[in-house]
Amino acid sequence: MPFKWYEAFLIVRFDEITGQEVLCLYPPTHTLTSSMLTDIKMLSMPECLEAFPNQSNKYIFRIRDKEPGGGNECLLCYVTFIRVRDNRQARNYLNLSLILVSRHTFITLHNAVLTRMMQTISKIQSVTRTSVEEKETKETKKEKEEGDTRRRKGRKKMTTT
Repeated sequence: MPFKWYEAFLIVRFDEITGQEVLCLYPPTHTLTSSMLTDIKMLSMPECLEAFPNQSNKYIFRIRDKEPGGGNECLLCYVTFIRVRDNRQARNYLNLSLILVSRHTFITLHNAVLTRMMQTISKIQSVTRTSVEEKETKETKKEKEEGDTRRRKGRKKMTTT
């Protein structure tokens, strides 16, 4: 592992249909067990959310390995939860958690890293949203033009008969 100050970075998405889904897990050679990953997914969404769009929450929780032979050492999970309005989602919100798993209590460093990750994801999301909206606009315009062409052809057939 190139850095000793973290165990893993995760991005977890919360979906009404599929539940918690790990979108990204780095590094691929992480040391987290399946029970630890399950705990992280379950605990990385806050229990209570305010009804305000575009909010983020930061908090920390601890996990232990529950599997037989697992160590008794705790891992700290630094979480930044993001809730962004997105009409393409089932409940009109995109809910993501950025999680940094570490054995160390470098709170300021962890918050700085997660804040930077959150800013990067927000930029990517705004670019993606803009490109999707442009694509939808082009498709709608094309469908409208095709419909107009069909109507004109139909009118010509009616007037010639």
